Amino acid sequence: MKRTLPALVGLLFVVACGSSGKSAGSSTTAAPATTTVVTTAATTTAPQPTTTAPTTTAPNSTAPTASTTSTTAACAPFGGTGVVSVNFPLQMSSLVGQNIRTGAQACFERVVIDLQQSNPPVSNAFPGYEVRWVSNPVQLSPSDQRVTIRGGAVLLVTLNAWMPTMDNQGYTGPAQLFPTNVSKIKELRRVQNFESVSQWAIGVDTRRNFRVSTLSGPPRLLIDIQTSP
Repeated sequence: MKRTLPALVGLLFVVACGSSGKSAGSSTTAAPATTTVVTTAATTTAPQPTTTAPTTTAPNSTAPTASTTSTTAACAPFGGTGVVSVNFPLQMSSLVGQNIRTGAQACFERVVIDLQQSNPPVSNAFPGYEVRWVSNPVQLSPSDQRVTIRGGAVLLVTLNAWMPTMDNQGYTGPAQLFPTNVSKIKELRRVQNFESVSQWAIGVDTRRNFRVSTLSGPPRLLIDIQTSP
């Protein structure tokens, strides 16, 4: 009995030490589990998009609407349909024709009669002129033959100057033209070149307001026929 009691005490001591070592090991394994939970919670709350709202509302609301519609301005009316006569028929000139041409602008179509000095030069005075609407057909001079000009109305330009002179100084182009760079002007036809007076018939789609002006350098007569409104 005395020998078994010390052995039993020693066995209990060993068992107690073993059980305490297992409890220490279990406490060290619980700590890593709590740290992983903390890190996952932190990563899910950070990236919240806050810049999407301003980019969709601002850019397309102001630029393309008002500025493009306000650029189309109506053409202001000019001139009239009455006769335009300046220094006609008294003012003669030594200028002779050089060219006749047409062009289109935003609100009108233009006929230009270019002039040049004859040889020898005598005077730089601009010849008298008259521009008026006439009935169709138009009478040729001096033959009195009647010709129909293309278009619904005829604007007759009379100029106190030769186109070509009797010795062929000046204009050498055709006497009849059908311009393709305009739409309202249908035909240009020279109906007179006689005794220092030339006439051009301008065939137009209908009677319209017109204005007449002159320029120098080189000298030229401008007839603007309004197309709009």
